[in-house]
Amino acid sequence: MKKWITCIIMAVMMAAMIFMGTGNNVFANDEVTYDSNMQTKKFDVDVKVGEDGSYTVTENIKVKFVNPRHGIYRYIPYKGKVITSDKNGDQKKLLYYADFTLLSNDSKTDVDEDSDGNSQVLRFGSADYTVSKGNYRFTYQLIPKYQGDTYDYLYYNIFPTLWRNKIPEGSTFTIHFPKKTDLKSVNFFYGRYGESKNAKDVLTLKYNEKNAQITGTLKKTLPFKNGLTCYSDLGDGYFTERNEIGAGGFIFVVTIGILLITAVLFARFGRDEKIIPSIQYQPPEGMDSAVVGYVIDGSVDDKDVISLILYWADKGYLKMKEKGKEDMEFIKLKDIPESEPRYQQTMFKELFKKKDQVNASSLQYKFADTVAIVKDDIKYEYRKKIYTTSSKSARIISFVLMQLPICLFAFVMMLYSPDGILNLILPLMAWILYFIGMFLACHSVDKWYAISKGARTGLPIASALLSILGFIFYGLYYYVKIQRGELFDFFGVYLVIVVVSFIGVILTVFMKRRTHQCVEWMGYLAGLRDFIETAELDRMKVLAKDQPGMFYHILPYSMVFGLFDLYAKKLDALKLPAPCLLYTSPSPRD
Repeated sequence: MKKWITCIIMAVMMAAMIFMGTGNNVFANDEVTYDSNMQTKKFDVDVKVGEDGSYTVTENIKVKFVNPRHGIYRYIPYKGKVITSDKNGDQKKLLYYADFTLLSNDSKTDVDEDSDGNSQVLRFGSADYTVSKGNYRFTYQLIPKYQGDTYDYLYYNIFPTLWRNKIPEGSTFTIHFPKKTDLKSVNFFYGRYGESKNAKDVLTLKYNEKNAQITGTLKKTLPFKNGLTCYSDLGDGYFTERNEIGAGGFIFVVTIGILLITAVLFARFGRDEKIIPSIQYQPPEGMDSAVVGYVIDGSVDDKDVISLILYWADKGYLKMKEKGKEDMEFIKLKDIPESEPRYQQTMFKELFKKKDQVNASSLQYKFADTVAIVKDDIKYEYRKKIYTTSSKSARIISFVLMQLPICLFAFVMMLYSPDGILNLILPLMAWILYFIGMFLACHSVDKWYAISKGARTGLPIASALLSILGFIFYGLYYYVKIQRGELFDFFGVYLVIVVVSFIGVILTVFMKRRTHQCVEWMGYLAGLRDFIETAELDRMKVLAKDQPGMFYHILPYSMVFGLFDLYAKKLDALKLPAPCLLYTSPSPRD
């Protein structure tokens, strides 16, 4: 187990170093290919800046097709980055995410909407006919949402880099402002995505101070994949509304809601009765070792079923004898009584189906079906006596719910990020570590009475370590991305998710509640287990004087408790005479 845990941790560390070192957003700009079949004749844009910080845009695009075509595609980015400058000239990256609404279509043709990467895709045209030219006029609204202290920026891509043609000389634009501002402080840049070349060489600008508008005309053709952007700091308080990303509050409410649901499930279904061990030296009456194996952890393992062979040997139904160094012979002494449970009779008869002497090596692969049948029979008879059905269902629900906060957080961060799915890679690895850690935590609690002292220490440590490392790696990655201006800052919400996740793990692992009958059984069995694990040799020697055979009665039970090797060493140290029905050094295989 240590080996694969180490491999997972190393993989996550390598991924963290790789992606934390990735400063460029490779998916920030959707790629388009040049369309040689289309010639753009005119590309006119009218932008109305709203007092609420919105942009109401009307585009009028005239195109000609060399060969008839159904229509055009228009890619309109709705998330990305703004590079701002303060009064001192210091630059800062500012993320934005815009709500997009198509307000009207005056193109005399159909339009379909879709989303592709960081852009809204408008598909103009009809599948029923083709055209040789088109005049596409439509209006849409973008409401950019930012995060930070100020939102009073003008930032708009007037001519897009995602157009599949050159944007021709003579194309025009008009920007209408909601109130007066310093029009000449508005900066215009052009170039490919990520470039910021001053646009004074390609533009003719006219300023209308009275109507608060700027009109521009391209005096040079913009090459393919070159766009035009305007930017200005309009001053604090220019816009009347603060359009903020509200995802943090939503995730916080969902996370706390999930914690409350889990807490209610625990209080209603998962509050277990306290198990009080009583000192025991003998196995329980009427409960064989296989059933004990099921009672202590709610599952029937192969070793639980195989322990019946030791149980039968102690009962005098068979004898065991070593055959060489790696084999064991089972010798039938008498038929199993009808008073024994059906699953015992099924297994015993199948074991000696052909003859009264059977080698263990001959049963390999042939006895698996019988073991499976025995497991099913034990489960059928005791399944409602171990854990309450409601608590088992509650744990499944809680386990699933506790995966949602971190998954929802990573998914929302991916939706709002220009980097797209790239931001899901490390969160996915972190979630896998958390999932495995939570599974191991549940497993260690369920198997608490069926594992050794070392495993009782190792499993909880491993489960905690995996989950903690997962959240640490993701937290460091997320923090670095925030500092680089590549992800929105909801770090406080992330810390809440971390705390809630660990509280949820604790509630979930202890969610399963034993029945009242099972709690009574466990008081006896926990006492027996403690005796097997902690009894000192001096104390065992005193007991052995009066009942030398008592310790062999416990042997099959030590097997299902996961203490067979420890108990066998103690018996060897006692130097007790071998029982007549058992070989001196039995070595059953689980």
